Amino acid sequence: MKATILIKNAVFFARHGVHAEEARLGQRFEVDLEVDANIDANAERDDVTLSVGYDALHTTVEAIVRTRRYYLIEALADAILSTVIAEYPRIMEARIEIRKPGAPIDGAIDYAAVRLTRSRHG
Repeated sequence: MKATILIKNAVFFARHGVHAEEARLGQRFEVDLEVDANIDANAERDDVTLSVGYDALHTTVEAIVRTRRYYLIEALADAILSTVIAEYPRIMEARIEIRKPGAPIDGAIDYAAVRLTRSRHG
């Protein structure tokens, strides 16, 4: 049985970006993560130790966002998806959107963002 586990609008302060002021001042990043996981074992047994917990996923995302500086949010998103797929064997596919509300753009926008998808088998 497949379940989609979602984390919506996780907010982190970090120093990602190309520009020097982004590294110096930092800014807000908003992350949506969706993972498709095989939940046969934990659904039948109601056993949390067999599940993909949203708290563990959030901790994984937070560690990646805060540990290393990335110039591109595409690279940050790829690092998160690669780690999630590698660390959680029940996850078959993962999708992420990272929004950068404070993107240094000459113009009025709500945010700049990137979306990526990664599957375990391709």
